[in-house]
Amino acid sequence: MGGVHQQFPELAEDLRKSGYIKKLVVGEEQFAKHGMNRNHSNANGLANPRDGHVYIRRHGTLKSPDDQSKLWESDSVRYFQADPAQAALALFIHEAAHQYYFNDPELRDNSRLKTLFAKALGSDAADPLEYFAESFTAAHIHPDVLDERDPEMGDFIRKFLARKGLSQP
Repeated sequence: MGGVHQQFPELAEDLRKSGYIKKLVVGEEQFAKHGMNRNHSNANGLANPRDGHVYIRRHGTLKSPDDQSKLWESDSVRYFQADPAQAALALFIHEAAHQYYFNDPELRDNSRLKTLFAKALGSDAADPLEYFAESFTAAHIHPDVLDERDPEMGDFIRKFLARKGLSQP
């Protein structure tokens, strides 16, 4: 995922320093070898909170650039663009966001994040993990789309990045 180093060097450096991602495993065979197909057959990536591994498949469907589905709908932001190279980078950023969430108690226990998610979804019963990962991805790949669709979440992500010492992409 060399694109992270090129396009988002601060993020790449923070991930390196934090040690949140212990190992990146890429490819369909590796995904299956590590048992990811059994429980996550529809996933193109998976962040494992127990061992810090991130698993990325090489395939995936891309949505069209004119897709205007909500941020919290499946694949709505990370596949917003049609460029496969950018989609792979966005998938990695999405999985990295999961590792931030798993490793940052302020995120996991954040009532503001839960309130933003409930407001966006219209329910308070859902887990904000995917919403955070989608929004974190949007902040890096399509910040204008995030600000248009959910400006409050855009502010939340910018404050999170600032707390981590990262500038807004």
